[in-house]
Parts: sequence; structure tokens; C-alpha cells
Amino acid sequence: MAELRFRALWPYPRTGFTAQVGWMVWYFRVVENEDRSWACRHGRMVFDEHLTLGDAIDHTDVLAAAHPPAEVMIHRLDGSVENLGAPPETGNQSGNFSAHLSRGDGKSPQHQ
Repeated sequence: MAELRFRALWPYPRTGFTAQVGWMVWYFRVVENEDRSWACRHGRMVFDEHLTLGDAIDHTDVLAAAHPPAEVMIHRLDGSVENLGAPPETGNQSGNFSAHLSRGDGKSPQHQ
């Protein structure tokens, strides 16, 4: 797996007022493929693919939690986009979300 290295991009020295302004948020994405598998992505970089949405979200949560501040988004083939927000602080799983998906009710809870 590729190693990620991120840092805040800021055109000014971090002194005075600029030190009070926040960091850039990184967006990690779970993208539905034509074959109904799910890709874990950041920008153009595809980390891997999973057969289930729950597994892809769990893996993307781990990636995003390692590079705060970050948010996880789902991109479906129908064009819809769902922002799940920041990953759980533990960064090791989204158990509630995966369990919710297995019920098949189509609605996702917000990350804790």
C-alpha cells in the first residue's frame, strides 16, 4: 500500500491572524464501480477495492483517521454523494455503519 504524507498547505507564515485559521480538510472517498465493487480513493489515488460498501468505508475510515482533519464521502453510480463526515477517532472501524448497511434500509447514520 502506498504511504501517504500530508501537510497543511498555507501560503503565509503561521503567525498572528493566520495562525488562528484552520487547516485544510482532506477528503477520502468511497466510489462505486460499474461492477458494484467499491474503491477507496484520495484524489486520483486508488488504494484498493472491496466487494461491500461496509468494508470499503471501514478501510477508508482508517486512512482518513490517520490524516486529520479528514472526511469520508460516498460516491454512488447514480450520481449521489453522501458526506459521512470525520471518521471515528479510533480509526480502526465503523462498526455501526457497517451493521446499518447490512440491514439494507438505505439510510446511513452519521459517524460518531
